[in-house]
Amino acid sequence: MRSFAKSSKLFWPAVLMAIGLLASVVAWVEVRPQSHLLKFGYVWSNALQVASPEYQITFRGNVQRNFLSVDVAVAVDSHSTPTVPRRTEGVVGISEDWLGRIDFGRLPESAMTGYLESFGGGGGEDSQAKAEAEAEAKTLEQDEFATVLVELAAPMPEADVEEVFGLRDAGLKRFFLSGSHPSAGKPVYWWPGNGGCAAVAVIDPRCGSDSAVAQFRLWVLGLHEDDQENLAKLGLDLRLLRAAAAQGKVFGFVANTFSREEILGLLAKPEVRTVRIFETWVEAEE
Repeated sequence: MRSFAKSSKLFWPAVLMAIGLLASVVAWVEVRPQSHLLKFGYVWSNALQVASPEYQITFRGNVQRNFLSVDVAVAVDSHSTPTVPRRTEGVVGISEDWLGRIDFGRLPESAMTGYLESFGGGGGEDSQAKAEAEAEAKTLEQDEFATVLVELAAPMPEADVEEVFGLRDAGLKRFFLSGSHPSAGKPVYWWPGNGGCAAVAVIDPRCGSDSAVAQFRLWVLGLHEDDQENLAKLGLDLRLLRAAAAQGKVFGFVANTFSREEILGLLAKPEVRTVRIFETWVEAEE
């Protein structure tokens, strides 16, 4: 009799707890408004991009709400994709469970990954690195083009980068916004993508700005201390992201299509520390 009473005391609290848990899950599913879904896609697809300078990652707003998760698929492309459309790497998924934990799909390895760990943007002039880059550029054929990573000798304001390198279109601003950090492994990176935050329902006047730094700062403002655990899964540190947003300077950038002469022209600029070639292709005849 005592055993039954004891088990009864344990049974009903467990039932009530299970009911409460189910109710919270149902409430989570029901109350997630469309604005939250878009914010989830905007925040975490950009987090994946910041952590993955090797690729162009495009969020298209196709967020799905399932019973116990919110999911989004993002396109992962080579930097040369706008020029060579066949070089598409594929699609990866990002998922948030009802406890707020984020899971990220695996990205393919890239030749750029190891190099980024020794990225020297903002580290001063390097005549030896420039000489090596010039020798490599001279090996390109006349009809050959390249995707390059440009390291700046010193951090530059965005307006100066626009003036010196002609990078005024936000969609072309594939910027490194810090030097290399041993703890993070890669410099902080930002590409506004095709429209940046203006491509989704994030209401802020800076969404329409052509300033990559302004859009990066807006994204960082949307991050909170409790996001650190999910950021860490990507090797990102909220403290370093905030520091890069506060400084707001460009340490280097990725660009294409550069011919041999254009790369040599870049290397002749005193603002350039060095140039690294990552992909080459021959432009198809029309």
